[in-house]
Amino acid sequence: MTLLDELAKEYVELLLTKHQHHDIWDVYWYADTPFYKRTDIYVNRNRPAYPYKPAPCMPKMSLEQILEKTNVLYQKLISNDEFENGNDEIRNQYLIEHVRSMITRIHFLMEKQMSYDEYTYGMFGLKAPVSDINCVDDVIRELDTVLPGKGDLGQRILEYKQRLRIPPDKIPDVLNNAGRFFHDATVENMGTQDSNMPRLRYRKIEEGNVFVTVLYGYDYDKVSLEQNFSTIFPFYLDNIAEVAGHEMEPGHFTFMYLRTKGMVDTSYPELGINSHAPSSAFIEGGARAAIKLVLNSEEKGKAFDLEMFNLAGVDKELMEQLPIWRKYIELSSKCKLEIERNLWDKKWSVKEAAEYARAKYFITENQPDDAVRHFANDPGHFTSHDYATSVVNDYYSNRYTETSEKWKAYKQLCQYPFIMKELVDGTFDPFNFKI
Repeated sequence: MTLLDELAKEYVELLLTKHQHHDIWDVYWYADTPFYKRTDIYVNRNRPAYPYKPAPCMPKMSLEQILEKTNVLYQKLISNDEFENGNDEIRNQYLIEHVRSMITRIHFLMEKQMSYDEYTYGMFGLKAPVSDINCVDDVIRELDTVLPGKGDLGQRILEYKQRLRIPPDKIPDVLNNAGRFFHDATVENMGTQDSNMPRLRYRKIEEGNVFVTVLYGYDYDKVSLEQNFSTIFPFYLDNIAEVAGHEMEPGHFTFMYLRTKGMVDTSYPELGINSHAPSSAFIEGGARAAIKLVLNSEEKGKAFDLEMFNLAGVDKELMEQLPIWRKYIELSSKCKLEIERNLWDKKWSVKEAAEYARAKYFITENQPDDAVRHFANDPGHFTSHDYATSVVNDYYSNRYTETSEKWKAYKQLCQYPFIMKELVDGTFDPFNFKI
């Protein structure tokens, strides 16, 4: 065992130990062996409690004890210069970024004060530039012109969104076809096996979950997954590609499958564990960017939308407003990042944030001010998801001309270590990692 192997093993053990201080989503994918098969159905398809391979129970340690050990590990990594090859250097930098992330997360759990940017850089290696909080205004004016219906714009926004809702009895047809569409693109462009398509089930999940994923097993280049979708939760045609392509293939499922395969290829234990860290930011940004690789022309996007509208039985005339509607949603995320940052840094009060959100139609007049606190699903959400998407898209655009080259890079980044700071500045070459 090399020094890096020992340090990586220590990182995984400390991360699993820290898991006891979190909810179940701290470590949300764990693969420590080349083969795994679920032998007991100890999952509830209506609840996302440990739906993957459960993390092992580790000896109890206080956050202070974990932090002390993690700081020592970090110092070992940043002073390490014993590299046998180029892979070792990339791996060492990957571990440095991920151990720094763990230190940041421990500080957060210990309620240490830090700015929003300090948190997101420490956690994800990302510091989002400040956006103009009025960047959405031109699109709002255009929406006011093109959205159908009567009444003020706020009411027409709500009505348009509601008209895009997929009827509950049509959800299986729409998602089955969308899932197959993105699965086929993943098989074609990433060389995954057709048999890896997840089983899709539909049920009335009462506890507010959009979906519950169950892992049944994996074996190198084979994986058995089941995705249970709620027929109670509202699904909409404007972002059904997000549900199918982002959450499944070529997004999260593909990343985790390839990471597990990479763990087997390299025997790097750190590739078999996923938690909130720079790699999770790539999971999010890379998944959204992958949808763009599939729907890489206006014609393909329109053809996909038309198929989904037909399957849902929804008025196809609503497709005319989709481009400007999606632009509004995209810019809204930039604005919501500023809400998240300004609330975190206490530059805005909740009341000020709510007044701003109402002016941009992010919340209605009837919603409470506190609604602005719930835009972000997790700390740093809009940086680790939306800004991360911009980083990955820019990285592809600046390095590669052909879509086929972007697919190859995406596969490599999913499967093997990368350096987030070099994705941000565009200097990282994923093919420098040799296997």
